[in-house]
Amino acid sequence: LTQEERDAGVARLLVSQARAEKDPAGKERLYRDALKVDKANAEANLELGLLLLRQLLRAPRPPDEPGGSAALREGRKRLRRADRALGGEDAKVWQACHQLVNIGHSLEGFDRPLLAREVYLLSARLRPGHANSVGCVYKVREWLCEWGNRTAAFAEVMGIVRGQLQRGERTSLQPMTAVSQPVDPATQLALARSWVRAVYQHKPDTSNPFLLPAAPLPTP
Repeated sequence: LTQEERDAGVARLLVSQARAEKDPAGKERLYRDALKVDKANAEANLELGLLLLRQLLRAPRPPDEPGGSAALREGRKRLRRADRALGGEDAKVWQACHQLVNIGHSLEGFDRPLLAREVYLLSARLRPGHANSVGCVYKVREWLCEWGNRTAAFAEVMGIVRGQLQRGERTSLQPMTAVSQPVDPATQLALARSWVRAVYQHKPDTSNPFLLPAAPLPTP
């Protein structure tokens, strides 16, 4: 084996150990050790990036100032590096976008909309076709009263929504958000029904782990 191949093997072992580690600090240390051996290791970069962004959810919570967040800056860098190494259609990055959306949802719940916006934007830039990311960017910008390019952004979201409704999927635009938008009543009803189906289906909606299976609807 060449030295490069040996280094890659050591890095893979360290990544495996990091996945099994329960302590976040220990997990981070193992990912960093893997990257010292093989700085191009895509999985170490990807998983360290997500781990750093989850630090935004720990107490004490950081101020809602994206420019001052070292975790956000490095997490963004790690994920972009992993994306370049893995290629444009790799499923691991797509799954990472699901996780980024969930991190953004939690940040919104902690009243950190500016940080949430940056996380959603990162996801949308990694995978422009990730529908939930596009919808979440639109929603959080409404919250922040960022009206620039609003018409084009709304048209993009509604284009995604129409396709989702045709396929019978839960929409990226939430029903309560749609109420405040120029959406016709029939489409608003279809939006609401798509979310009811997602909540009450027996199989969970894997695009959003927050939607867990619910009990069957009661019989009238």
